Amino acid sequence: LIILKKNSRISYAPSFTGSSREVYLSGEGFFEVTKNPDRPFLIYANGLVTKVLGTSFSIKAYPGDPNVTVEVKTGRVAVFTQSDPRINAKAGSRELEGVLLTPNQRIVYVRDEVRLAKSLIDAPQLISEAPTKNRFTFEETPVPAVFDALEKAYEVDIVYDEQLLANCPLTATLTDQPLFEKLDIICQVIEARYEVMDGQIVIYSRGCKP
Repeated sequence: LIILKKNSRISYAPSFTGSSREVYLSGEGFFEVTKNPDRPFLIYANGLVTKVLGTSFSIKAYPGDPNVTVEVKTGRVAVFTQSDPRINAKAGSRELEGVLLTPNQRIVYVRDEVRLAKSLIDAPQLISEAPTKNRFTFEETPVPAVFDALEKAYEVDIVYDEQLLANCPLTATLTDQPLFEKLDIICQVIEARYEVMDGQIVIYSRGCKP
C-alpha cells in the first residue's frame, strides 16, 4: 500500500521483479509494505535510501527541500545514504543494515551536510494494543515500573538510573495525555527532567529520598 500526498510521485521498473523491490520517490508518501525478507523493499529519495523488510512508515522528500524525513509507524526500517560506499552490500543484504529506526522514531537527512539526525516523532503513538482502561493509573508505583510501562506501550527506549529512582513513587492517572505530557508530569513529581537524544528518552534526576 502506498499513499502519496499532492504533487508527489513514485517510479519503478516495469517488471518489478528480482531480488529486491525498488521505487523512487519524489514528494511525500506513506508506505505499508508486506513482509518479505527475501525481497527487501528499497525507496530512493533525494540521496537517501530507506530499506524495509515489512513495516509501515512515511517519507517526505520534495525536490527543493534541504532535508529528507523518514518516520516509522510500525516495524523497523534501515536508512543509509546513496553515497555510502557499502550501498550495494546494504541494499542487497537480507538484514537491515544502516541506521535502524523503530516505531515512533524519525530520522532527518540533511542533504547539504550528508548528515543523519535521529529523534522521536512529534507525537509518539501507542503501539501496544493492550486495553487502555486503568492502563496508566498508578498508585505509589515505583517510577522504574512506570517507565517500563511507557516503554512497552510506545515501544520507545527510556534511559535512566534504575537504582537512583527506585525510591521514587508515583501516584497519578496518565490515561489521556500524550507521551511527552506524561513525561512532563512524572518529571515534575520526582523533580527530574528529560530530553530526546538519538531517538531515545533520557531522564536526568538526583533521585528521591527513601
